[in-house]
Amino acid sequence: MRIKNTFLALTLMLTHFLSAQQLIPVLEHEKVLCHVVEVTSGMTLYSIAQKTNYSSEEIAKRNSLSNNFSLAIGQKLYLPIKRGTIKHTVIAKETLFSIARQYFVKVDSLIIENPGVDLGIKIGQILTIKNAALRLPIWDEKPQNEIVIPPKDSVIILRSFEFSDSVLNYTVKGGETIYTIAKRFMVPAEQLKEINKLKSGSLKTGTIIKIPLNNSNDAVELNREIPSKLSEPFKFTTKLALTPNKNINIAVFLPFGLDTVKYPLRGMSKISTEYYMGALLAIDSLKKWGLEGEVTFYDYSSASKSLTSILASKELLNVNLIISPLHKQQAEEVAKFCALHEIIDVVPVNLNSELLKQNPYVYQVPSSNALVAVEMANYLKLNNSNEQIVFIRSKNKVDLEMEESFLAQYRNISKAQSPKIIESNSNDFILFSKSEKKTRYLSFSTSKDEVIKILSKLVDRENVELYGIKDWLEFKELNLITSNGFSFNYLSSSCFNYHSQPVINLHKKYRLKYNADITKMACLGYDMLSVVPKLIFISNGSAEGVMTKINFSIITNSLPMKENSAFYMIRYQDFESTIYNNEGQGN
Repeated sequence: MRIKNTFLALTLMLTHFLSAQQLIPVLEHEKVLCHVVEVTSGMTLYSIAQKTNYSSEEIAKRNSLSNNFSLAIGQKLYLPIKRGTIKHTVIAKETLFSIARQYFVKVDSLIIENPGVDLGIKIGQILTIKNAALRLPIWDEKPQNEIVIPPKDSVIILRSFEFSDSVLNYTVKGGETIYTIAKRFMVPAEQLKEINKLKSGSLKTGTIIKIPLNNSNDAVELNREIPSKLSEPFKFTTKLALTPNKNINIAVFLPFGLDTVKYPLRGMSKISTEYYMGALLAIDSLKKWGLEGEVTFYDYSSASKSLTSILASKELLNVNLIISPLHKQQAEEVAKFCALHEIIDVVPVNLNSELLKQNPYVYQVPSSNALVAVEMANYLKLNNSNEQIVFIRSKNKVDLEMEESFLAQYRNISKAQSPKIIESNSNDFILFSKSEKKTRYLSFSTSKDEVIKILSKLVDRENVELYGIKDWLEFKELNLITSNGFSFNYLSSSCFNYHSQPVINLHKKYRLKYNADITKMACLGYDMLSVVPKLIFISNGSAEGVMTKINFSIITNSLPMKENSAFYMIRYQDFESTIYNNEGQGN
């Protein structure tokens, strides 16, 4: 039995992260991550030492206090963060992202230490966190209407935007008012006033205000039928309901875990819901294309029906297009099914198995590393004005394929007047930097230590550009603000940025429909259901969604798998990724 338009009421329960205990803010001071204690009335050096377990002498020395150890109200004291292994008990509304952010660790490290948490965490669950920043609780809270100005020699550690963030700490720039900021972030001005305890719309430059980025405390209101019980929790269908022209049936696999889901939603259940919300907006936007049919969403994390049993059902044989699971293992299983039954399979994850490369029905959205390397060679050749190019070779053997693909392509297309590649390593590459001549550095290293070493040496260097890979964004060190911020360029078929006009336009529709702020996964869901059907059933070529560019093409005759060959050249700077608008791009 198919159930139409019924799933949202069970899944759209997005929430803010609300810590059970307020913590002392963490800033970077003199290149060291520190607790920042602001002195309030009644505080003494001795009382601070007692509350923080730092000795009076340690605090005095770190903050260059005078011999009389006197403190002034409003003075800020910096206490270096200590790290260790801790046990964290999950509380209501926490997510892996918020927990990782609280303790300044990588989400991947949480998954490694706590197998299975990528599928969701539960209230009361105990997580092991290694190398966690040992946070200190606030014992004398400031009044809620007090505006905090950061010290000039420090900046907030967290990057400005993260799709899982609930609140953005925003520093007011010259000439901005509460109304211009409200318009920019699509948040009601009165709500901003209320949150920040403001009486007027005027703001002082440098003031930090709080802006909700995931307005999900409110229940999402939907004018849709809500069933009392789902008889098939692993499946739900929505009509395309378009002008008859070409009849298609689409199956989308998402890891909802619907029959075991806990509220508030977390992990893959939350990600799947956001993806689904974006997908529904895409379905609504398909009317102009003249497509008719159904989109059925299958829950491959359902406890009542496995992915294998779903694939064994006869109803999938009538599907024209399958959008594969978000996990590699399950995506491979679906790809085998599609090859057997000659069904088009669009894969949203990067699959490198030889079996899939021989599958003519697979359309892979993320480009392979080898193709990224080839397109990087094309880009540097097309956009090079005879600058010096220094290729920093990695020590990791896993990076060799990408490096060799780049070198082969660059040498193949290089002309006599093109600059030769200077090969170097992470130890001596800086020797080739010449201030009077622009130098383009390139590295495909996946070693965090190597990458941070390269970035650190190139900070504030004149006439240099660094080109890397998207994987670097996963390194938490790039999301920390230091006295000198890191920047680099990379190629990717997708770029999520709250400030881009396509995201802003979709954000308005998303807010209107769901009364919630848009996320990266919502944009991905929108792109997969808006761009992909158009390319598969309407027209070949290239198409752009709100954050993804796609051009499916057969890379070689021996490998019939169709791979996305569309790229943006993206610059990572000031903790955001932005598409270049003034330079050539891959195609």
